[in-house]
Formats: sequence, C-alpha cells, structure tokens
Amino acid sequence: MPSFSINEGNKFKGHDEAWGEAQAKDYVDNHYHQTSDEYQASWDFTGLAKMGQFGYVLGLKADFEPELQGWKAGDEFEAARLKSQK
Repeated sequence: MPSFSINEGNKFKGHDEAWGEAQAKDYVDNHYHQTSDEYQASWDFTGLAKMGQFGYVLGLKADFEPELQGWKAGDEFEAARLKSQK
C-alpha cells in the first residue's frame, strides 16, 4: 500500500543545509544516547510543530481521497513490489 513519510530535514531558517547537517552530526556524535542527551531550553520546536500540522493535514487529505492512490512506475520500491507479487 502506498504511504508517505516526512522528517525535519537539515534546512534551518537563516542557515544553509551544510550548517544543519553539521548540527545533526555533532549531536549524534557527541550527545545521542549519552548523559548529555536531554532537553535544552534553547531548542526551538516551531518547525517541528509546523511539520506535525503538515503531516496531520496530509494524512487527512489522503484518508478522504475517493480512490486509493497508485504506485508510480519506476519508483524506488518498484523492484521489491514486483518481487513480492511473484
């Protein structure tokens, strides 16, 4: 069944994508699953709230479509889909 996935990405207002990638790498390398892996009051969740709203509306729109959306030929999952149909 077709689906969608959204994530926060690495683009931040006022910064280029390389900056976001560096921030993510630093956090994973130096904090993820370590004692310093905890909430920081300086974090801004504005973008995550917008992403959550977008995902919610996207899901509602998909749910209320009159017909199930189909797969597109040549997509990245086509080989696995064809294999499972054998």
